Amino acid sequence: MMRLEKQRSKTSFTATHLVAVLLLGYLLGYYRGNRSSSKIRDSNNQKSTLVSGSFQQLESVPVRSTAHVDDQGRPITKQQLINPFVLPRLAGISVATLESGQTVAKHEHDSMHEFFFILQGKATFRVAKAAVKGAIDQQVVTVSKGSFVHCAPHETHEIVGPSDPNEEPLKMFVVGVTLD
Repeated sequence: MMRLEKQRSKTSFTATHLVAVLLLGYLLGYYRGNRSSSKIRDSNNQKSTLVSGSFQQLESVPVRSTAHVDDQGRPITKQQLINPFVLPRLAGISVATLESGQTVAKHEHDSMHEFFFILQGKATFRVAKAAVKGAIDQQVVTVSKGSFVHCAPHETHEIVGPSDPNEEPLKMFVVGVTLD
């Protein structure tokens, strides 16, 4: 019985573990890069405030549009858990949803790492690494619940949501961290 419990604890990785690892990595990077800075500014040079701890139930977080719109003009939606830049370099934490037929068009970020943890549904990620000697290294991966994707700065990426109207929407936990 003891051996089975040890095995189970080694193999079960949850969204909670992912959040803990991402936030720990972020905080360690913040501490190393900002030990002497107590003033924090967001991308609009507005003074930001550090967030105190919080608890939120996803059902109570309002749904709003992202910057991405599909080819039919429908916005990709998200539930913003932590707003952009309330902590230095944290471009936000949200749960994004792609409905049937929606696609996040190919794009890249100059200075942001983007992390995606799939909570429900299926999608196709197309990620192209920055060109090396003229060649493009592109990966096409089908993701589902439990999949994790990291897109580094200058990697173009596109997300193709579920195509069948009977499939459940894609829901993914998204974290953005900037280098600047």
